[in-house]
Amino acid sequence: MYKEQYSEGKLNGYIRLSDNAYIPMVEENMDYQAYLEWVAEGNTPDPAETTEEIATREQRETNASAIEYLAETDWYLLRELDGGVAMTTEMKTERAKRRLEVTRQPIEA
Repeated sequence: MYKEQYSEGKLNGYIRLSDNAYIPMVEENMDYQAYLEWVAEGNTPDPAETTEEIATREQRETNASAIEYLAETDWYLLRELDGGVAMTTEMKTERAKRRLEVTRQPIEA
């Protein structure tokens, strides 16, 4: 089986799933010829990202954005806790919302 590989929004080759080898779309490439034979037999490559992979990527992006916002606004909380100016209600609400957006992701090796 194979999976589509894109670069800068354009299909530029395939990933052979059995060994994760990249196969460029080059006629002289024996692996590409094997891929073309596989397609001629009626097979279709998997999309570049499965629905699960898209959801995982989107959650990672959400996590990164939320964590960045929380880190950037931590000093407001520390200032308030130290007896300084209180955070605005809007900022407290946004921080609470961002904390709820973050989910744990498995660590990849």
